[in-house]
Amino acid sequence: MTEKRRTDRTKVTFVVEVTIPEGDSKRLKTQDISDGGVFLLADDFFPELGTVVDIQVVGLPGGDAPRLQMEVVRHTDNGFGLRMINKDRD
Repeated sequence: MTEKRRTDRTKVTFVVEVTIPEGDSKRLKTQDISDGGVFLLADDFFPELGTVVDIQVVGLPGGDAPRLQMEVVRHTDNGFGLRMINKDRD
């Protein structure tokens, strides 16, 4: 299988809150991150491919991180991958 990722992944665990457009949210853990996206571990929360979700790292010293919009780009048995949406790209 050919590797399609454009950036290196860094294994790191953060707790993030993922909110789907319908308003449901779930706290999940990251498996790894890159400058283009993040992979989240999940067993019962799989937004549909192509869904744009809000994501926020929670529990950081000094307060929560800003909310980011990301697109669901893949599913696996143990989670899903999100791609950073670059609003300046258009």
